[in-house]
Amino acid sequence: MVIAPIAEVLAIAGACMLLRGPASVPPSMLRAPRARRVMAEGFTIIEVMIVLVILAILATVAAPAMTGMLRTSKVRTIASDFYSALLKARSESIKRRVSVTVAPAGASWTAGWTVTYGSTTLISHEALASDIGVQINVPATSTVSSIVYGSNGRVSSAAPTLIFYAPSDSSVQARCVSADPAGLPRVRTDTNGVATDGCN
Repeated sequence: MVIAPIAEVLAIAGACMLLRGPASVPPSMLRAPRARRVMAEGFTIIEVMIVLVILAILATVAAPAMTGMLRTSKVRTIASDFYSALLKARSESIKRRVSVTVAPAGASWTAGWTVTYGSTTLISHEALASDIGVQINVPATSTVSSIVYGSNGRVSSAAPTLIFYAPSDSSVQARCVSADPAGLPRVRTDTNGVATDGCN
């Protein structure tokens, strides 16, 4: 019969498969995949040096301008603080019906100032920065006198004009703070770049 040979062939094929095991994988498929080469990210030493040189140049150019801006801010702030001290002194003298004194905290106004009545201190301002100067009146005088507000809010005698400026930088506009006979303080800004002649 024809069936017998076919059965024998199938049996032989099955035996061969059992002996051989699972279907083999081509050797090329068994190789481990090659790791892709990853380029290192970052800057080279030359690029870093170029950036540093550019930053140094920019800092050299910008430093003087920044210094001037800082000094201008200091002068403006200090003048505003002294103006506020005079306003406070006048207000308290009227409210409390007592004399209120604005006086330097040391031998000069650069040491700061205090606002007091009796033994009570209303304001105590710290010393000024070393690059900020104070001139008293025009022409300048070395006499350091306090500003006294009477109980009616008027200054008891002619109040000095304080000129706040930056001695080492003429580009910084000076600020002049004074009080009129009625005790009202006033702030003026210098326009000609010469602090010693006051605020024109």
